[in-house]
Amino acid sequence: MVGRKLIISSILAIVIIVAAVIGSWWYLSQTGLGPAPQITIKMGMVSELTGGIAGGGGLDDALGAQLAVEYVKSKGGILGKYDFDFTLVDCKSDPSTAAAEAERLITQYDVQVVFGTLSSACLLPITEVCEKYQRICIPICGQAWQVTGTGKKWVFRMNPHNKDVAEGAIGTFELACEKMGIDPHTARIALIHEDGPYGTGLREYIGKMCEQKGYNLVFVQAYPYTATDFSSMLTNLKAANPDFLMWVCYGPDGATIFKQMVELGIKVYLVIGLGAAHSQKWLYDTVGAPAEYLISVDYPGPYISNPDKMLPEVREAYQWFLNQFEARYGRKATVHAGFGFNHVWIMLHYVYPAAIEKYGKVDAETLRKVLLDLEIPLGGSIHPYGVKFIKPGSPEDVPDVLGRLNEQGNMYAKAAGHQWQNGTFVGVWPPEAVRGTIVAPLPPDHPLAKKK
Repeated sequence: MVGRKLIISSILAIVIIVAAVIGSWWYLSQTGLGPAPQITIKMGMVSELTGGIAGGGGLDDALGAQLAVEYVKSKGGILGKYDFDFTLVDCKSDPSTAAAEAERLITQYDVQVVFGTLSSACLLPITEVCEKYQRICIPICGQAWQVTGTGKKWVFRMNPHNKDVAEGAIGTFELACEKMGIDPHTARIALIHEDGPYGTGLREYIGKMCEQKGYNLVFVQAYPYTATDFSSMLTNLKAANPDFLMWVCYGPDGATIFKQMVELGIKVYLVIGLGAAHSQKWLYDTVGAPAEYLISVDYPGPYISNPDKMLPEVREAYQWFLNQFEARYGRKATVHAGFGFNHVWIMLHYVYPAAIEKYGKVDAETLRKVLLDLEIPLGGSIHPYGVKFIKPGSPEDVPDVLGRLNEQGNMYAKAAGHQWQNGTFVGVWPPEAVRGTIVAPLPPDHPLAKKK
């Protein structure tokens, strides 16, 4: 009898202990005080760390992205407790290498997300690889319309695309004409551009917008950015006698073209660059006086944003990023560093947490659901616009001026006009959203200044 009571007592004790353990586990899991469940989070990034496009912003894309990773890890990981892997690879500014590296990230590292790249030429093959393997692709830059204009399911672009930058170029041109007191319909515009999908897409949108507005686009010519002599093109440009030069370049081509424009005596009221190398301090420093007052219509630079309008956690991340970049690299954070930081941080701060909390998993299909429903308001990122992707078939999914769609592009994305003024990259367009004032025309002592 005593033995039987002892057995019963032992069983009751075990039941109580098991119940206590289960109850404690349930409480800790519900309150978030317990250990994080096993969730494997892997991301990869393809960037132009070397090659001709590295100096145009590819390297800075990667530096900004790495700072976002470091910042979130310093906070304990995603949601303060989930660690993650981030693998950075170099495509050497080569499209075929970019595709191969994206495939390696997916097949060898099993990443859920591939970030990349600066150039559209390298980005487009990456998007095809992500479509093939059904993994999320988040461009860091790459503004060619084809990235989100051809029905891709797994690509989500947060940054502005060709149309947005072209609108910024036209808007900045109109602002300069207003400042100079001239009718934009009488001004002569020339456009030269690198001949990849980035430059070609901008040419198509700028051409259409000039046609719609009745502006005089008097000269258009493409060139390979790897060329070393542009004198023939520039001789023809000079003969066209433009008042304003719009220009798309990547890097080394920029320094050479500036030099040859001065040598050939080309004169204009203003040079309006369209992103990439135009926003890079090294180009400004290399070229010297001819680059003073150069416009760069690009993605908004990090110093355009107003931290007072940011959410507190965004402001903290933003200030940390600016301070760390300058402390480590001895220069101000660039446009491209800002986009590398912002796009990776958005995935770590908003997208992965939502997937974990709502679905309990982070596979590509789950992340896609979260991205389609994502809406970040103004002040929710370090850039002066929010994020909301255009859902296929939604009321926002309508053709643009060229009859193209921007499915899963960011409907809130906007370009901004910047100008180099005494070594500082100043926001000048749109005037209601930036802090600086455009200088136009070029001062009389400028090497490229045209007499009005």
